[in-house]
Amino acid sequence: MKAFDDINAELENDWTWRFAELVRLENIYKFVEENSKIVVRKAQILLLYSHFEGYTKFAFLYYIIAINESNTKIKNLTSMLKAAAMHNVFREYKNLNKTGKYFPKGLPNETELKECSRRLEFVERFHLFLDDIASIPDEISDTQSNLKPEVLYKILFQLGFSLDFFKDYQGEIQKLLNYRNNIAHGGHQEAIEKFPYDEIKSSIILIIEAIRELIRDSLYENRYLQSD
Repeated sequence: MKAFDDINAELENDWTWRFAELVRLENIYKFVEENSKIVVRKAQILLLYSHFEGYTKFAFLYYIIAINESNTKIKNLTSMLKAAAMHNVFREYKNLNKTGKYFPKGLPNETELKECSRRLEFVERFHLFLDDIASIPDEISDTQSNLKPEVLYKILFQLGFSLDFFKDYQGEIQKLLNYRNNIAHGGHQEAIEKFPYDEIKSSIILIIEAIRELIRDSLYENRYLQSD
């Protein structure tokens, strides 16, 4: 795994340029004519959401790629990351278009029987899967172009991170998303003017910092590995 400073720098660099863009728009807002402020405020809300979602996806994908490039066997990962690494395996064994080699001949082609057959085949091969090199699919970090609290929680959960810190900010995340959608759908100007930009931005920055620290510390301290 990379050194602490290298991991931190790579995670920091992606946020630095995003933050710089937010500051540029804030400076424009301060000096723009009053009748143009609503337009700039809309741009600020859209950009803040865009960089929140963009950085979140970048950071979690960075984590996934780092684990995949470590050439770690699935059996050596934490339980949650074992499940993440076997995401495509689980999907394959849910495919009931394949009855599996244990499906009894002469029995009706029923869903319940297919499921039993596929489960039996999975159990038989489970120990072989554990010896595979982990390859967590990118889609685990998918923000679905709609980063509401539930989507963030799902990604955190699938990657084995605690949700506790982030639950304190679910209201701010949902408010930012609502306003972003309101702008996209031609919402009323009065609602946009009431948006608490500085307050929401501060919360989003805290969330970004927390995500960065989780990923940095997990990689540097090998927290993604199963403890002995």
